[in-house]
Amino acid sequence: AHIEQRVFAFGDECTHMGCSLADGELSDTEGTVECPCHGSVFDVETGEPVAGPAQDPVPVYPARVTEDGWVEVAAGTT
Repeated sequence: AHIEQRVFAFGDECTHMGCSLADGELSDTEGTVECPCHGSVFDVETGEPVAGPAQDPVPVYPARVTEDGWVEVAAGTT
């Protein structure tokens, strides 16, 4: 996710039923992503669920934009 001047990387599978968060709705103002299947909402910075049936967080990964404009995502979660 790219919000304002920051990038965020998180797991694609909703922890409720495994639906793809890439197909969900990103809220730039709230800093959240909503699962398209059952409406779980996750904080893109922490991975914590903030609404919906999901109770477990999605994994988040350190990410940054390089000077060349590439997005780098670390292999390990934070």
